[in-house]
Amino acid sequence: GAGVHAAYLGARTRRKPVLDRIALEVEQKRFAAGGFRRVIVPSPRVAEEVQQHYRVGTSCVDVVVNGVDLTRFAPGPPVFEFGRDAVAFVGQEPERKGLKVAIAATAQAGLQLVVVTHAPAPPSLPGHVRWLGRRDDVPDVLRSVRALVLPSTYEPIGHVAREAWACGLPVAASEQVGAL
Repeated sequence: GAGVHAAYLGARTRRKPVLDRIALEVEQKRFAAGGFRRVIVPSPRVAEEVQQHYRVGTSCVDVVVNGVDLTRFAPGPPVFEFGRDAVAFVGQEPERKGLKVAIAATAQAGLQLVVVTHAPAPPSLPGHVRWLGRRDDVPDVLRSVRALVLPSTYEPIGHVAREAWACGLPVAASEQVGAL
């Protein structure tokens, strides 16, 4: 992942003991004293996590933010007809990205929720949710909704928020999104 696994575990409710133990061992070796000259991270949030969990000095950490392809992610006319009150949820890990919260919040607000994710659709969905699955045309989906929702429990970067902003969309996100 893009963040620090030790921080991720603090935010998770369900764990995978074997995979988590291996990931932590690899991470601990990676950040052991003398194991690096510089640490390059993709967001200020990840820089804080590296410093907090592994006592890496600030002088050893550089933040290089991932860019957004502005030829793909740019304002434009809607491509799809999702409805006037549609918002999008885009994320590969729905549990960590807060899909359940997004579904509940959009239901309460009377909004349609368009879901783009690699994850398989659940057996049943509320009527206001439209599951698109994996898509190669995410910029077109973003241009066809009113906002992006990203209520993540752990999101050290939140690159999709930057992509939505590039498309001219407002983003409703939790404080856990590092792009904010």
